[in-house]
Amino acid sequence: MEKPYRYKNKLLEIIGERHKMSVAMLTYLFDGNFSSEEFWDLIEDYFLGILPKEIM
Repeated sequence: MEKPYRYKNKLLEIIGERHKMSVAMLTYLFDGNFSSEEFWDLIEDYFLGILPKEIM
């Protein structure tokens, strides 16, 4: 392969997007001043596929 930096793969793209979303979610959680209950509600929503509008 002449230009490996140009290699594209749908699976790698999906993994990259999920990683970015996870980093954004963690940043949102730990930079926010949430109560314990709010924090765990956000975690539960995250695992149910519900993301805060602030990170989308």
